Parts: sequence; structure tokens; C-alpha cells
Amino acid sequence: IAAHRFERRAGFPAAPFESVRCDLRHLLPDDDSGPPLPERDVATVLARAARPETDARADADAEDPVWLRLRALDQTDDRAAPEPERLRDYWLERLGALDETATGFDPAGSDESAEATPPQPAQRASQSLDGESLRSIRRFGRRHGIALETLLAGAWAVLMNRYTKARCSQFGIAGEGEGEGAAPLPLRVRTAGRTKLLPWLLELQADLQAQRRATVPLAQLRQWLPQPSLFESALAFGDAGAPAPDGAHAPIELRVDAGDDSLALNLHCPHRSADGYDAATMLERLIVLLEGIVSNPDKMPS
Repeated sequence: IAAHRFERRAGFPAAPFESVRCDLRHLLPDDDSGPPLPERDVATVLARAARPETDARADADAEDPVWLRLRALDQTDDRAAPEPERLRDYWLERLGALDETATGFDPAGSDESAEATPPQPAQRASQSLDGESLRSIRRFGRRHGIALETLLAGAWAVLMNRYTKARCSQFGIAGEGEGEGAAPLPLRVRTAGRTKLLPWLLELQADLQAQRRATVPLAQLRQWLPQPSLFESALAFGDAGAPAPDGAHAPIELRVDAGDDSLALNLHCPHRSADGYDAATMLERLIVLLEGIVSNPDKMPS
């Protein structure tokens, strides 16, 4: 049936079918837990079937843009920007209270010990994902329409929860390019609850897209939200400007560089005496969480 529809759409003349033997297993996902291929993808699969397996594999990766990014998924039109009153109401509703919310990685009560400890040099750690880990993340994003920013924000929120045990994690997340859209703005993610990972990620992505449409200068946000600290850690993508310090502590910064065949993560953080609070360990745990999210979408964030 799929072959018949493909030939009919392609405008081939009606002719008897000929027998063709081909192995399509390399075009399928590693498991059958996802939804079936949409009908529009059937023609692509059949067209690749006549090529060597190596070519089909290369084309499967090349079809994706440089990952799935929020800018590619956001289909908003050119409506006028929201008025200042509506922007203020939006941010007050989302971030007005800090109940059960952590804005940094320090566990409760660790600030006093941090103040008593002499300042220590900042730490940096870098790691690149490639091979099967990279392919798994790309397949997951393509299958479910989830952007790289969403996956990393979700993993970062769960990582913060691992250190603070707070129900909500609040951190800065920056866009790409220059100007206000690239400046980090606080994002609050609820990690406690019984929602499974896939709907949780889709909800997080909708929040990210709404936040990008409600971009305001960080200085303006501080006037609307007079909190001690809006965020003490931040994620930045591509060529975004450096996350600005927000609060007394130097922020923890995760810089993400996504290429055609690589994902580079660079983490900078101040030294802390809390268990595991160092750049190398944090980055290792983040990668474990990222791989776990794409491997277990039916689990809960906890």
C-alpha cells in the first residue's frame, strides 16, 4: 500500500509492480516504543531503500537541521509584541513567589559554611558527546519534536533538584545571537510530581517558547521581581553572550555548542565544599541525566 501511494504521488505511470528485495531495518529506530512513521515519511523511506545502507544512514542524519532547535519549532507569526502591562503580569504570575523554589545549587543551610570557607579558584570542565549517545539524543528529539534546549533545560532542572531537593528549580537560560533575545532570563521548572518525562518535556518546551515571546531586559525584570537572586546558574547556547552574574555568588555557567556531529558542553562553576559540588562531577551527572531522559521517556523526572 505504501509503495502504491508513493508511486501515485510521484506521478509514475501505472505499471505492474516488480519484486524488489531490500533491508529497511537500518532505517528504523532502535526500539518500537515510538509512534509509527507518518504517511509523509513513507515515501522518504522507500526512496532511500534503493541506495546502499551507508548512504541511507548518512541521509537520515543529514535530514535533520543542526539538531532540533526552538527557533525551528516556533511557528509564531509576526504579531505585535505584548504590551508592558501584559509582560509584567506574565512574569509576576510565573516567578512572583519563591515558595519551594531553589535559584542555586547550594543545599539548604550551606551558605554559612560557604561564607566561612576561604574563596577557592573557579573550576571548569568540558566534555563532548558523540557516537551512540549523540544519535540517541537526535533520534529522541526528531521523534517527539523536542528541541535540544528543552532537553538540556530539563536535565539541568533535575540536576538542581538532586542537590537542593526543592520542588522547583529556577535558573537562567539564554538564546542565540545578540541583543535581548540572547540574554539569560530566569526559567522555573517544577521537577516534583507524577507527570512522566515526555509530557513533562513537552510542557517545559511550551514554557520556553512562551518565555522567548515575552523577552524583556533583565534589568526590567529585576524591578518587577525584587528577589534576592533571580538565578545563580545559567545555560547559554551557540554564540550567546556570557550569562551575567545575578546575585552575590558567581553563577554556574553551562555553555552548549551543537554542531552537525557533536555536542560540546563546557561547565564553569565556583568551588563549593558540598558533596560532589565541583565542575567535573556536575557535568558527568548532567550527561547521565540527559542520556537517561532520552532512554526512559515513560519514567518520572524524579
